[in-house]
Amino acid sequence: MSILRRLFYLVLATITNALSFYVLELLLIDVGAIQLLGIREHGFLGAGVMFSLLGSLLTWYLARDLVISSTMTHLMTGGEWPAVVADLARRSGLKWVPEVGVYENPSSNAIVVGRTNSRMLIALSQGLIDAGPGPAANLVIAHQLARIQSGDVVTQLLLQGFVAVFTLFPTRMFATFLGTSLRTAEDETPTDSPEGFLASLLEMLVTPYTSLLVRFYARGVEARCDLRACEVLGQAEVVNGFAALIKAPMQQPYRELFTLPLKFSGKPIAMINLLVYHAPLPQRLARITQHQSRNIGSKAGP
Repeated sequence: MSILRRLFYLVLATITNALSFYVLELLLIDVGAIQLLGIREHGFLGAGVMFSLLGSLLTWYLARDLVISSTMTHLMTGGEWPAVVADLARRSGLKWVPEVGVYENPSSNAIVVGRTNSRMLIALSQGLIDAGPGPAANLVIAHQLARIQSGDVVTQLLLQGFVAVFTLFPTRMFATFLGTSLRTAEDETPTDSPEGFLASLLEMLVTPYTSLLVRFYARGVEARCDLRACEVLGQAEVVNGFAALIKAPMQQPYRELFTLPLKFSGKPIAMINLLVYHAPLPQRLARITQHQSRNIGSKAGP
């Protein structure tokens, strides 16, 4: 059922992107742009679908390198945190233990990325490491391991590629043209705001339906993995973990835009929570509590 669900979303993403380009083609025909450029009938639509599929595969293949370079992740070869991840991977029933890295961000967060389940990387934020082992760290790691176990990491990357090829990649070319594509982990660049605006504009114009689909999928994965983490850690530790994370600072630099669907959590945006990849932490905690209450009630019976 899980495989069928993931295939369904990939097919649906192809259809929604095709629909977007069909609408764009009709608009370009109305203004005479298609005739002016000499593009044959449905040629624009065909090119859009082809680039969508190519972007999906390229994003999946290059994602690990993109995450490492954009967040300046450093791999850990030993020590306390790889041991923590290995222990939680064993408790989660994973066949392969992912590699562990660290990236500069004061928030308590983690990114999971990889081409296959046997070659996954979990990048822990410096803020999570500084806070030390405990319920918050266990929750974040167990959640990301649940993403690996379910196979949703690969699907999320493929879905993300349908959008990134028309949004993130053009904005990166824009920054390269202006000579500000290189950034450090500490400093933002002058083009961050224009890049963010351009990416949002391209999303609305070129891939509006697929962008919503990717966010809907990410929110569903998040909810399922929260519940899976609860099974591995127990409700008490998960509740304590969420309580600690709610109090922790949250930063979301533009350089980490590509990693948002792959993170444990994201910065909430007032009034438009339905349009972001992650539900607010208090909402996720309430959902866990309600789910466990319903389970207790059903076991108790009438």
